[in-house]
Amino acid sequence: MAFTRQVWALCVAVAAGSAWAACVPLKNGGFEEGSVGEVPPGWQLWGHDARRDRRDFAVDETVAHTGKRSLRMLHPEGAHGYIVTAVGSNLIPVRSNTVYELSFYVRTDRPGEADVHIEGHTQGNPQAARTVFEKRFAVGGDWR
Repeated sequence: MAFTRQVWALCVAVAAGSAWAACVPLKNGGFEEGSVGEVPPGWQLWGHDARRDRRDFAVDETVAHTGKRSLRMLHPEGAHGYIVTAVGSNLIPVRSNTVYELSFYVRTDRPGEADVHIEGHTQGNPQAARTVFEKRFAVGGDWR
């Protein structure tokens, strides 16, 4: 039996906290730019799976938490590949000994669990990325 979950996400910002505190919004973090039904500008598909359709990760104007849009993700069971901030233009520079907080809203058409992963790499070498944080959390029909 094929299982597909439809998820909508709205990225808000990454906030840094230490001696200096600042909000570092992702470029197009609210997915307000770009054409409906397309991968949003500032984002790209990553990973491998020949069955992936670019429309599986697309701007959606029918569901939104705030603003007018969200990112719709269709993820069939067993599919590989995902969407990431564009390696060439949408990276967030980080500093040592600084705490970062990622906030976003998410909901889904089927309750279950979702994952968020944050990867770090040396600028100019995305192939050497390594996961620096991952979190599994419950999702459902309400924005959380």
